[in-house]
Amino acid sequence: MIKKVKTTRIFFGIVILINMIIFFLMQYNAYKNICIVIDNSFQESIIIDYNNRINKERISSSGTPSNKKVTHVNIQTEQGLEEFEFKDSIEIYKAIQLTEQYMLLKTNPLNPHDFNAIFHEELSKAGLEGKTMIIYHYNNVAHSTEKDFASFENTIASPKIYIDAKETAAVQGWVDCNLIMYFKYTSPWIYVLFMITNLGIASLYYFSKKKDNSLETNLATQTTKNSTITAEKEIYINHENKEVYIQGKMLRTTPMTFSIIQLLAKDIDTFIPRVQIEKVLWENPEKEDSNVVGNRLNQNLSILRNDLKNFPQYQILYERGKGYKLTKTIKEDETPET
Repeated sequence: MIKKVKTTRIFFGIVILINMIIFFLMQYNAYKNICIVIDNSFQESIIIDYNNRINKERISSSGTPSNKKVTHVNIQTEQGLEEFEFKDSIEIYKAIQLTEQYMLLKTNPLNPHDFNAIFHEELSKAGLEGKTMIIYHYNNVAHSTEKDFASFENTIASPKIYIDAKETAAVQGWVDCNLIMYFKYTSPWIYVLFMITNLGIASLYYFSKKKDNSLETNLATQTTKNSTITAEKEIYINHENKEVYIQGKMLRTTPMTFSIIQLLAKDIDTFIPRVQIEKVLWENPEKEDSNVVGNRLNQNLSILRNDLKNFPQYQILYERGKGYKLTKTIKEDETPET
């Protein structure tokens, strides 16, 4: 019974562990999917904000935008033609956007609150609902749309992105995502994995329990046929192997002492006449020499009593006219045979 309880606990412990792994896998998967949506929406917000501000200014670039890559670009300003160099070659339209952003920062700087409104709208279009916040960095000074950062408990942040050619300004977005958003952006295959895994575990548990019940039934049938368990459930006798166990520990026996203890243990605290014991040990004790039968019985009872010393809670007692009995207690009116 104790073994079954331990096995059940281990089984459910494994179930909990597997589901915890699936939960963390789901959380990681949802997080990655949400990050993709945030990054795409944030990039789109930068372009929209740039277009909104550029339309209010008149800044013209030298040349026509194309998909060619450049390492530098020239911008015509009120002070004349200004050249901007880049660390790596980038598309010319991107280079022009970065240089124009640099010029706009002086005349029409980015407004964090306007940008945050654009960012929130772009996220809503993508199906991601949540409170948003923008941190705008310009000349090493940070400007935030929120004063209380503590209100953003489950935030996911976009990368910090420089928006101008000389990296004097950068923006970073924050989104407060609740648990519903995590469930919404979890890939379907995670849910399929969860259902298949738990269905498999449930099936395994069902068939395992069914098999255990079948084994217990067979064992109970086999025990009934080949063994005896006393009323106290402390003495187990295996008739087939001629073995006796008391509280799980084997009692040393001989063929004769096994037959005696088997008879006495059948009815604890019940006297068994000496004649009945003799009939168990000998097929026709009346045909044997009575002295020989008596001496051999006494010898085997002595051997059995000696072996029972390892189990002091059990003793064999004798009462004249009644016979022998196996008992757990010694009564004052009973005296062992001498």
